[in-house]
Amino acid sequence: MEKRLKYSKKNPNISVAFIGETKTPENYTKDELDQIAVDPSKAALLISSVFTTEYESAIVKGKVKLVEDGEEKKSRP
Repeated sequence: MEKRLKYSKKNPNISVAFIGETKTPENYTKDELDQIAVDPSKAALLISSVFTTEYESAIVKGKVKLVEDGEEKKSRP
């Protein structure tokens, strides 16, 4: 924790990524994947079936400020 505090004083810029719901594709057996892989024309089917970019995410960027005053901490939401 101490290193983070020193770093945030030196460079207060931060980025945090949150990942929500993801859609995982159907799993195939090895035999099914082998059958798809034999036919080069089915490469797109294999790629779209195994890999996905369907997910929820949020990236938050901002600055860190260390709040040490007890009253200021209480007044923050």
